[in-house]
Amino acid sequence: MSDVSPQSRELSVSSAKDGPNGALVSVRDSGTGLDGTVMDRLFEAFASLFARADEVEAAWSVIDPVLQAWAKTHEPKIHEYEPGLWGPEEATTWMREQGREWFDTCPVLK
Repeated sequence: MSDVSPQSRELSVSSAKDGPNGALVSVRDSGTGLDGTVMDRLFEAFASLFARADEVEAAWSVIDPVLQAWAKTHEPKIHEYEPGLWGPEEATTWMREQGREWFDTCPVLK
C-alpha cells in the first residue's frame, strides 16, 4: 500500500450470511485496487473486535453458574442494563454519590 496515490479513495466492505455458519464478504475499491498480497490481511484488524461462537459459549459456561449461585444468596442484587448502554443506572447513581463521574466516551477519539 506504499504506492497509494494521494487521491481520495473509498474501500467498501459488505457482507451477507451464507448458511448457518458462513459469511460472504465483498470488497470494492474505488482506486486502482489492492495488491493481492494485502487482501489476505485486510480483515486481521477486525478479528479482535468479535468473539467466536465457541468463545461466547465458554464465557457463558463460566458465568452462568456464578449467576445461579448468586441468585440463591442474600447478597445485593446484580443490576442489569440494556445492550448498548454503558452500565446500570444504579452504578451512575453510586458514582455521583461518591462525587465521581464515569468516562462514557474515549477522550482520545473526540
